[in-house]
This record gives sequence, C-alpha cells and structure tokens, in this order.
Amino acid sequence: MQDNTRLSDNLLIFTSLRRPAPVNSNSMEKKPDQTHHIGSFRQATHGPAPPSFAVVATVDRDLRLVSANRRFLEIFQSCPEARAGTPLSAMVEKSIFEEIFLKGLVQCVESEEAHLQSWVKSVSGEYHFLDMVFCACRADGESLESIVITGRNDRHRHRSTEALRQAENRYRSLFEESRDVVYFTTPDGLLVDVNPAGLALFGYASQAELVGRDLAQLIYINARDRQAFKDQMLKDGHVHDLEMMLRRKDGSTITVLNNATVIRNAEDEVILFQGIIRDISEQKNLENQLIQSQKMEALGNLVGGISHDFNNILTAMLGFIDLAQTHSDNPAELSSNLEDLARSVNRAKNLVGQILNFSSKKEPKTQVVALGPILEDVINLLRATIPENIEIREQRADREYLILADPNQIFQVMLNLTTNAVHAMEESGGVLSIGLKHLNLRHPSVLKGIKLPPGDYLQITVRDNGQGIDAQHLSQIFDPFFTTKPIGKGSGMGLAVVHGIITRHQGYIGVSSAPGNGTDFSVFLPRVSAEGRSVSDPENGFPEGI
Repeated sequence: MQDNTRLSDNLLIFTSLRRPAPVNSNSMEKKPDQTHHIGSFRQATHGPAPPSFAVVATVDRDLRLVSANRRFLEIFQSCPEARAGTPLSAMVEKSIFEEIFLKGLVQCVESEEAHLQSWVKSVSGEYHFLDMVFCACRADGESLESIVITGRNDRHRHRSTEALRQAENRYRSLFEESRDVVYFTTPDGLLVDVNPAGLALFGYASQAELVGRDLAQLIYINARDRQAFKDQMLKDGHVHDLEMMLRRKDGSTITVLNNATVIRNAEDEVILFQGIIRDISEQKNLENQLIQSQKMEALGNLVGGISHDFNNILTAMLGFIDLAQTHSDNPAELSSNLEDLARSVNRAKNLVGQILNFSSKKEPKTQVVALGPILEDVINLLRATIPENIEIREQRADREYLILADPNQIFQVMLNLTTNAVHAMEESGGVLSIGLKHLNLRHPSVLKGIKLPPGDYLQITVRDNGQGIDAQHLSQIFDPFFTTKPIGKGSGMGLAVVHGIITRHQGYIGVSSAPGNGTDFSVFLPRVSAEGRSVSDPENGFPEGI
C-alpha cells in the first residue's frame, strides 16, 4: 500500500509542476469541442458503457476514483471496499497499476492524451485485450481537474493476436527443437538465422559465429556450388532433396539433403531463402558400403569368364612368341608377330584396368561424361565373359550425348543389368540387345510404366529373350534382398543398388516382362550440355536414334 501511495504522490508532484504551453486563439476556438468531448465521457461514467467501450472510469487530480462503470469494476476492482474517493492505487493490483495506469497517466499529463494496448487479467482470472485511452481534463486550461480512462475490448484483435501468439510459439518451438537444420539466408548467401541444430551440425558454439557471414566461403567446399544453388532457387523458386557436400568448422565434410523455398515481398521480389538441411552422412557411408559389396558380387559373377579370357590371351601371347622365335631370321614376319603380341598385351592390360577401376573404392565424383564410351567398355567386358550361345546386339544413337554422372556408378548399373540378362539366357542362349537413344519430351509421359516429366533424356535399354518374370515378382524387383535366383547365386541387392544410383542421378528406371517373353529394362537419364546444365531441344519433339 505504501509503494502505491508513493507512486501516486510522485505523479501528483509531477502534475503540480506541469503546466501546458500558452494557447493561441486557434486552440481557444477548439475549447467547446474538447469540453463537449470530455463531457460525453463524464456522462458515460454514470451509466452503462457505450457499446464501443468495455470500461469507462474517471479519476481526479489526486488519482482518486470519481466514477466507474460496472465493467471497469468487474475487471480491475481488487479491493471489495472500493468506492468513490478510493485511490486508484489501492483499488487496482499493483502490477496493473504500475504497468498500465501509471504509464498511461504520466503520458496523458505530458501530452493531454495517451493511447496504450495491453493484455489485462481480470480479478476473475479472464484475459482481455484492451485498447485504452487516457484523456486529461483541465477546468481553466491550466490546472488538471480529472482524467478520463476508457478501454475498448477488441475481441477481434484478441482472437487474431492470440492466434498469432500461439502460431509464433509453435514456430519458435519447431525452430528451436527441430533435429534438422532450419535456416534463413539472403539470396547472396549471408546467413540471417539458424537454429541450434545448425550450430551443432556445423560445429559452431553460437549464432554470432555464423549470422551475417558469407556461407559460400564458410561452409561450401566449392563456392560455385552455392552459385548453382542460388541460380536454381531464383529460377524455380525451390529445391527438393538437393544433395550437397558441405564443410564443418573443423574442416571435415558432411553430406546433406537441402530442401528450400524463396520468400518474396509485396513487390514479388525474392528477399530470403528459407530451408531445411538434413545430415545424411551416415546413410551415404552405408550406401557406399552396399555399392562396394554389390560390385564385388558382380565381379565374382564374371570371374569364370575373365579367367577363360585371360587363358585365351596368354595362349595367344605364347603362340606369337613361338612364331617370333621361329621367324627370327625374317624381319617382316618377326615384326608382324610382335605387333600381334603387343595387341594381346594391350587387351590384357585393358581388361585388368577395367576390373581394377570398377572394383576400386573411389569416392563418387559427378562429372560431365559421354554415355557412349561407358556402354562400349561394358560391351567389351561382356564379350570376353559371356557364353558363346549368347549374341550381343548394339543399337546406338547417331551422335554423342552427355550426362552429368559418376561414370563408375553408371558402369556398375550397366554391368548389373547386362549380367542379369546373361544369367536369364545361360541355359537356352539368346540375344542381348543394348540400345541408346535420345528422347525429348514436351509433355509429361508414361514410358515403361514410369511417369516422366517433360525434359531431355538419354534412354538406355537392356533387353533379353530369356524366361521372363511373372507379374507378382515384377512388382518386387527393386526391393532390397529380393531375388528369384537360387540360394548362393545372388544377394538380391543388385537391382536395389541400381535403382538407388539412378535416383541419385535424377533419373528413372522401368521394367517390362512376361513369362516366356524376356525382360526389358529402360533407364532414363537427364541430358546435359558440355557445361553440365540441363538442356531442352524444342526442335526435337520425338525420339531420336534407332
């Protein structure tokens, strides 16, 4: 009680010293309107509040209650004995008096009127959003006579503000507690905000180490990757599951998936990028281990044929050596035999090189590559290993096309698909057809049961005329560990790995088959320019190639 009285005394000392500036004739002319305005407030305090107000009250210059409507008392009266003449500080809870009334009263004395908005908890425990106005009334133009207090109960504002507050709390909770990185950057790459998960993932102790910094220099291994990300965001307005290699504070690298969208202002200008980053480093390590094991399995399937081919090469080499020794006195024959020997050595060298390159544990490296030479290497390896009762037929496009890919992984895809086809014809023999053609789609299309968006593709086909696959098994063919081969003949991971590789290259794979009619696999990979950008050739609306 003493604290509230002291606050009121301080206000009274202030008001006794405060005098408004002299008024001119223009302001004097407005006195009747002001008096009428104040009079209407006074009249309102003696009866029900006008519909637009929830609370109406008047206090004198000593901050004692003169009058108040019922709603004012219901919300603010904390003292049951309060009546006219009761100090406002004694009638209202201390926190409300200091935070609302005292602040409004001081501003009112300084500027004749004060306007405050605040949440108020009534004595019954209910919350109200009040739009409050404090008006000073001066009897003779100088001395303060009373202050009229009104409060509008803005129900619409109450609901919208409460909904906004709850939404902000939910967002903040999601932002702070998310296990994925949530971030906001400028289009040029300056970090605006990042959640605690982002600090932890990249190894920073506080936002001060990151906010306002250029991410292209800070976390990107190659600044050109940040520029490519920016270009795609400005072009499409978003990125989806963009796989990226980023750098932590300690210099170590992580693999992440980035999903982001742009934020625009009222003029439709892009002002921010907002996104979510998920660390998939452990998943990538497991995938690489799986790919490596599948490589070894595929290589094991070729060992028999490779051994046979090496025996043939060594036999030929020994034969050429014998001929060279026999014709040592004939320079022309000797030179011819040595040339044949050199070709056999190079053939063996190339075969070993292919095997070592395929079986190595090199990190996947995406680059612009021509697809034709990769298929040629696979076909050359197959010719050295497949049974004589299987014929290979090639169908090539009439020009060379480029893709953005890891050539070793594409080699693995083709080797897996072709060896599966060979296995399907081992007993009966048949024809293995391998095709490559250009395909430009102007509209969404369905090919080989796959929905393809518009774009420029290279289509690879691998077709056999083996026993085929029934519909029940066909629906499970890309499932991990699913296989129709006898125990010990396959792990069931080959096609699952193939599907994963094609998906990571933004490609598609489909299959059609029926018992007795063979199997047809089709792989669709996006065509790119020599600079690695996606291309679309509007002049070629139909398939090109054989």
